[in-house]
Amino acid sequence: MEKLKIKEGTVMEADEAFSLVNSQLVNPSDINDVCGTCKWRQKCLWYMQDEE
Repeated sequence: MEKLKIKEGTVMEADEAFSLVNSQLVNPSDINDVCGTCKWRQKCLWYMQDEE
């Protein structure tokens, strides 16, 4: 939330959230900062794009 500059309690449509994530997670360190060791890492669209 902090990296994406989203305030607690913010409500947004899914497409707006995806757009925000796509614009803010632009390199491997961004993804690692936000996702860390998330158990969904191997199935994550953002993480997988980074490995290509």
